[in-house]
Amino acid sequence: AGNDGLYGEFGADRIVTQGGDVADAGTGGDRIETLELAFISIAGGAGHDVWALPTGARTLDLGQVAGTGRVSGIDEIELAGNQTVVVHGADVASLGDGQQLFLTGSATDAAYLAGSWATGTSIQLNGTTYARYTLAAVTVFVDADVVVTIGSTPPTGSGLAAAAAGTPPAPGVIPGAELS
Repeated sequence: AGNDGLYGEFGADRIVTQGGDVADAGTGGDRIETLELAFISIAGGAGHDVWALPTGARTLDLGQVAGTGRVSGIDEIELAGNQTVVVHGADVASLGDGQQLFLTGSATDAAYLAGSWATGTSIQLNGTTYARYTLAAVTVFVDADVVVTIGSTPPTGSGLAAAAAGTPPAPGVIPGAELS
């Protein structure tokens, strides 16, 4: 808790945030777990990076999240049960490394794809079946367990909580906080 600077290195890092943290996962396939949504920023970096949402029922509008500029380099969002995520085509490039996003979750989770998304061929990846949806050059892969709705009137959602006050330390500012 508090304002921490959490920095990954090469390889698969697991970073857990709470409070006004800054998380930069660095290179590799990383997992950033946010225990709440008051972080200052999270950045996945290069590789396939997962953002695990905090528990608790919510409707998260990715357009509002993207508008904060506090999330970048995320390739997959993991819902935590009884959650809905609203996705607009423009959100994918704003939050991630490219034009595709993976959504994983359970049968109690939902994805609302705002706009005229087309359903494509399902894929199998690491034992999970994903339904494929495209809108122009953007592709969203949704875990087959997650309920999907496509439409033009998304549910009312929220974005991130206000960022916690304070400034986390950067690497090299505090002895022992250097990256090797």
